[in-house]
Amino acid sequence: MDTITELYEKVYLFENNRELLKYKLEYRNVPMWPLIRASVIQKAIDKENGINANVNKRANVKKNKLVELTVKNPFLSLSKDILYLGFDDRGTSIQEGGLVYDERIMPYMQMNRKSCMLISNVNLDVRYSYDNWKSDYVFHYLASKQIFTSEKDAKTARELLKYIENKLSIDIGKELFRGLFDIIMSYSKYLSGYVKVCKQYLKIIRPKLVVICCSSYMGFLQVASNLACRDLHISTAEIQHALEVRNSKAHHWGDAIIRSRSCQKIFPDYFLMYGKYWSDAVALPSKKVVIGTHRKYRVNIGKRNDNVLICLSMSNEKYNELIEWVLNNTDINTKVYLRLHPLENTEKDRSIFAKFKASDRFEFANEKKLEYYLMKCTYVISTGSTVIYEALTCGNIVFVPRDELYYYTNVNFIEDKIYSFQTFQELDKIWKRRNEIPTTAYDDFYDMNYKELYGRFIENMIGKSL
Repeated sequence: MDTITELYEKVYLFENNRELLKYKLEYRNVPMWPLIRASVIQKAIDKENGINANVNKRANVKKNKLVELTVKNPFLSLSKDILYLGFDDRGTSIQEGGLVYDERIMPYMQMNRKSCMLISNVNLDVRYSYDNWKSDYVFHYLASKQIFTSEKDAKTARELLKYIENKLSIDIGKELFRGLFDIIMSYSKYLSGYVKVCKQYLKIIRPKLVVICCSSYMGFLQVASNLACRDLHISTAEIQHALEVRNSKAHHWGDAIIRSRSCQKIFPDYFLMYGKYWSDAVALPSKKVVIGTHRKYRVNIGKRNDNVLICLSMSNEKYNELIEWVLNNTDINTKVYLRLHPLENTEKDRSIFAKFKASDRFEFANEKKLEYYLMKCTYVISTGSTVIYEALTCGNIVFVPRDELYYYTNVNFIEDKIYSFQTFQELDKIWKRRNEIPTTAYDDFYDMNYKELYGRFIENMIGKSL
């Protein structure tokens, strides 16, 4: 077993112990461990193994307080059946006509557009395409004014950190322990205020369903929203936003967490997945439901060509060598497309690969949707990305380097569907026999029937046909 997976497995084994759950906030008996778990994994496992999934963080947006308190104040809104909460502008992109929206959720929202509301943390200077959207600024502003003080929480937090030090066989430095203590005490201080504000808003908008972005990552607004909705008997859900693998900071938990009623109350009621494949990778207290994907993946197993699409999840100079190999080992009629992760499609990241622009066979591939480039290429080289699964859905032949992301994202679980390589010599052997490799389209990663599947889920939640 590879090192990074061994470390994740230690976390899951640690979470099988019910004793872990005795360390709770004074407020609502909320278990402390889930509140800091993502930070432990990100900083004690991922970062130590050279994984930095948040390379380009969202820039702070300067707020116009007058607009935030009036035009975009969520408390000044009418009741809606569905509330989409916490979808910030990191997932947005510019669409036709210059309008901006989050392509991951827009098609789902459009199915019930008149009776849904979006609460988001966004840059108010751009033109958003949503009919009904408000800012989350007031939530944070009001909640920050309501402070809870608990000496008991400070004592319990120290006891939990001591327990982690003794029982979790992962090296956690003193600096991280101090940071974990601060996180716990932030929840102790502000969580009750967040829940109160959320409940006040929910009583105004009166939704039947709240879809919470990244709910299982346990951010302030996410935890508070789940607690508030549970108090008011409102169903909650989280939509899958990327690949789901066993090595997960948020969607794979140990048995004691999954079975705990105390933990269940801070998780969403439903986890909504793109296809049935992901069900085996996800382990959390939420009920799993397949809603399909709105993306139009077309099967591409007809006419073949030698075009190559290279998709990266993290921009890094080491991939220069890979791109150079592809350009040097394909003929003059082969087009090589490079697609950067949407959050890393910046001038700085593109400049890493600027030297390849001199070749008329090289082209950046972020101007159009991924599906467009998948249809133009027979071969895909990707690392640590959902593109691997999307390409397999379309019938592309997928090559994957066995680098640190290979095991980090559990690509080894689908080794029978891909062609992996560790060296360029191995890649060369695969490339030379590429014409012998059959094209196969897999239908278990993404169900295309999202209108029926998501529509059925929504109808069950709100009690009316769409």
